[in-house]
Formats: sequence, C-alpha cells, structure tokens
Amino acid sequence: MSDRIRGHMNADHQLALKDYLVVYGNLSLSEFDESSVLITDVTEKSITIGYVSTKTSNPESFTINWDDASEKENVTVSGFGDIKNKLIAMANFAAEKQGYSSKQIKKALGPSKFGEYVMYAAFLYLLANVYDKNLVRSVFAKDALFSGYIAPYVPALVAKVSGLIQDHAGLILSITESIHILEILLVTVPNIKKYRVPLVPSLQWIFMHFIEGFFVIKRWKTLTN
Repeated sequence: MSDRIRGHMNADHQLALKDYLVVYGNLSLSEFDESSVLITDVTEKSITIGYVSTKTSNPESFTINWDDASEKENVTVSGFGDIKNKLIAMANFAAEKQGYSSKQIKKALGPSKFGEYVMYAAFLYLLANVYDKNLVRSVFAKDALFSGYIAPYVPALVAKVSGLIQDHAGLILSITESIHILEILLVTVPNIKKYRVPLVPSLQWIFMHFIEGFFVIKRWKTLTN
C-alpha cells in the first residue's frame, strides 16, 4: 500500500506535494526545487516528502504526522485505507490556504460550437469594416462578381441592418471589446490565477475571451465543475 500511494502521488499529484511543503512545511516555492519534490515514505502515522533545497542544493525532507495535519474535514488516519481521503482533504486545505484551487488547468479549451465560431466571424467582419467599410460593401455592389446571386436572397431589413453595422463598426467593436476586456479582468484572469494555468494556455484563454466573450466563461465551467 505504501508503494502504491507513493507511486501514484509522485506520478500524478506533484501540485499537491508542493502545496504540502508550502502550507504544512512553511516553505516558500523559492526555497525548494519544484521538480525534485517526491514522497519518500508513507506509513500509517506519517508521510515524508523529499526535496532539494535551493539554499544549500542538498536533498532534505519534511515529515507530516497525520494527527498534526489540520484540514477542514478532520479526517482521522487509523490505517492505510484512510490515507487517500486524508491526502485529498490536505490538498484542498493547502490550496485554499494559498488562495488556489487544488485542481490545476493546464490547457486551453478551444471553440467547438457554432455560436463560438460566429464570434470570430463577427470580429473579423467588424474589423474589416473599421479598416475600410467600402471593402465589405464592394462584395454586394451591383457590379460585384457574385452580387446577382447574393442580392435576391438578402432581405431588405438584413441589408439595412448590415449597412448600419458597417457605418458604426468602430463604435460597436469598441463597446464589445471593452466589455470583453472587463470580463477578462474580472473572470478570466482570476480563474487563471486560481487554477494556476501555465503561461501559454493563459495567453490562449485571454485571446479567446477577447474575441468570444461569455462563451469562454461557459467553457471554463465545463473544466472546473
């Protein structure tokens, strides 16, 4: 059982091990080599975590007695069968103590639904009109190559609305992206911090939110619920 617990935690739960050292061991992340953190021993009484000190470059260890490891669920370890629940409770407590979630998001979840892709098309449409509103209008002009095939199928109201959008594309784009930036600051950035998202996927989340808006918030929920 000791080998199984040690192997599983070392392979799949490095984040929790680092959190244990920070909260229960009172170490800052700068005091140990994060890649060196490993459980070296597990018993019915305690867990021992080994790491390399950045101060001395020497291997060191820290032992946490189950009875001394406070957490919100107050799990009591009386045998190996209780250790899993204790480790989970400790991970949740240690992450929350630092203002984080015990779950880490390591990837960016891209668009997959029609409405999400429409936002990219709308952004490009508005951007094209900001650059040159006659650029889009020229596609529907009477002498345009495909205008004879397109015009009969475009209702007058749609054409009128499209004309208004083209005339006010800059204002619409400014308002839309201002709202998206506000959402990014209030929702996406806090989520990035809470779930400790690495740099590259963090930038991907921010870029997608800048274009899509609330669709990105919905995708966050699928990963965090």
